[in-house]
Amino acid sequence: TMTADIVGVWQALFGSINSRVPTLLVGHSMGGALAVWAAATKQIPGLEGVVVIDVVGGTALAALPHMMGVLHSRPVMFQSLQAAVDWAVRSGMCKNREMAGVSLVSQLVQSTAGDGGKDVWTWRTPLAASRQYWEGWYRGLSDAFLALPMPKMLLLAGTDRLDKSLTIGQMQGK
Repeated sequence: TMTADIVGVWQALFGSINSRVPTLLVGHSMGGALAVWAAATKQIPGLEGVVVIDVVGGTALAALPHMMGVLHSRPVMFQSLQAAVDWAVRSGMCKNREMAGVSLVSQLVQSTAGDGGKDVWTWRTPLAASRQYWEGWYRGLSDAFLALPMPKMLLLAGTDRLDKSLTIGQMQGK
């Protein structure tokens, strides 16, 4: 699983070090969910805290039925990186060209198209292929986040995005 991959990368980087390595897991959206699940394994010695950005279990679960529509609405490939930036701004994925130019570079990969051998830009990660796992990433996430024994921070655009568990947790000062 991706959670095991996160733990495995940490162990490959720091597992042979005899002293405690202070670690902070930070993740955005699905990466935030993975940070919570990796922290919950308790297999990262020296884990000092978890920062989760813009992910709430209940909200994410409610959005999943619409995700395939989002994926189907985006182009399969782009003729140039500039064309990808133009699409990102036009579609509202990014607010401005500078941001699109920075964020899209890591999401796309240059490859040779079959027809005519022209170089094109395609999505690096086939997100639709992971569809069978989506619900598992988010079900119980808010409760798992609240149960983490280490310091934690949840950054959201607004408190209106809190689900029931997080609303109760906020009221209790968790």
